[in-house]
This record gives sequence, C-alpha cells and structure tokens, in this order.
Amino acid sequence: MQLDELLSILKEKGCRMTPQRKIIIDLLIKRLDTLSRVDDLLGEAKLSNPAINATTIYRNLELLDDLGLLHIHNDNDGSKLYKLICHKAHHHHIICKSCGKILPIDYCPITPELKAIIAKESFTLEEHHLELYGTCKDCRSKLSFPPLKGGSIID
Repeated sequence: MQLDELLSILKEKGCRMTPQRKIIIDLLIKRLDTLSRVDDLLGEAKLSNPAINATTIYRNLELLDDLGLLHIHNDNDGSKLYKLICHKAHHHHIICKSCGKILPIDYCPITPELKAIIAKESFTLEEHHLELYGTCKDCRSKLSFPPLKGGSIID
C-alpha cells in the first residue's frame, strides 16, 4: 500500500493527516514486509518527533485497524504485532520467526467441502487467518543452516 492510497482513504473517511500520523504511516510503509511491535514503532517515531508517545501510536494503529488497513498478529508471548494490509484481495502469510519478515501467499485453505461443513452446522464464518512460520533463506544463511531439499522441512 502506498502513501497516496492511504491518504486518500483517510481523507475519504474524514480523518486528518497530522504530522504524527504521517510519521507512523511512513514507518508502517517502510516496514511493509515486516511485523512491528509498538515499542519498535515508538523508538523510530521518536527519532523524527521526540514528542510522540505510545498513546499516539496505539490510537493511530486503532484508527488504521478500524478502517481495515492493518493486519494484527498475536505473538506467542501474547504481544501484538502490526503491519499495513499489503493486498486488497484475500490472502494469507508466511512469517520468518527469526527476522519477522512477512510475505503474502495467494492461497486459501477454505475449500468448497469445508464451506459445506460450515453451512451444514449453520455457522457463519466471519474471518479466518492462515499463518505459516519458518525461517527465511536470508536468516538460514546467517545461521548456517544447510539448504533444504524442496525448500521445506515438511516434505
């Protein structure tokens, strides 16, 4: 997602582009392929504007989430990680456990058979997420892992 696209959406929804919001959005755009913790965003934002605080970061992340522009990931330790939505189309993610790189995959496991089971149970599916975890090739080479046959430990 590009800055002009985000600006257009915010303007359409009646949201002003404050200097703090622009800094936060710029950081999220810069980190488009990585999950970010609030502390990381805050540390970088303070380099541009020392007056920015955690409340400002959280408030802007909440706004972006309310507008459907943010992907929120719950980490194993219970903390939340954030990134801008990278595609408008439905997709899932591959996430590197070492560096936090996150890549979209255009595959959805919701098959017609699964949809039939869901409908049979009179259940309304509202959302779902598929996140696959591993180690990206850059991190594997830094950690001196041997190359994987077929590109996966699960062969």
